[in-house]
Amino acid sequence: MREKDVSITEPTRDLRSSTPDFEFQKNCLFCGYFAKFSESKRGIDVFPVRTTDFSNTLRNICKERNDEWSEIVLRRLNIAPSDLHAADAIYHQTCSVNFRTEKAFLQIVRQLEETQDELASVSDLVQAMEDICGDKAYSVVHMKKRLQTYFGSDIIITEVNGKPNIVTFRRTASSILNEFYRRHH
Repeated sequence: MREKDVSITEPTRDLRSSTPDFEFQKNCLFCGYFAKFSESKRGIDVFPVRTTDFSNTLRNICKERNDEWSEIVLRRLNIAPSDLHAADAIYHQTCSVNFRTEKAFLQIVRQLEETQDELASVSDLVQAMEDICGDKAYSVVHMKKRLQTYFGSDIIITEVNGKPNIVTFRRTASSILNEFYRRHH
């Protein structure tokens, strides 16, 4: 089992999970850090929860993610008033996007691990991520970086028959080369 890939804004275990000083009007629902919402400042990263079904959507994402970060968010939802909108809950847009896209990225990783013998391009994986989370999907460059960070030396990203950025597991590449060598020598 490999170390879990942790995004920059993902809180660590010691972060204020459901400590008494967490306030829905002052702290980001996702990272727990202080977030100041101001109507007057445009372009600020802090948003108020605007819909009543926000927490239901979030609960579903937490169930799908089923990891440490989603447990923290779920604990906050469980101590929250039933209507986060009425409670004036706030969040960082960046944290929200990371929380949602990380789930999609992990789904892509799972698919990749399940189909190790098949070749996939980074573009194919970006397309698959778009199917899951729409325009929040990673760019090809970012996807390539995230895959290399997540899998390390377990994968090789190379050009095959003129098609760039083909992702192959090192194990799979080895067996393909061995088979090729056996047949031609």
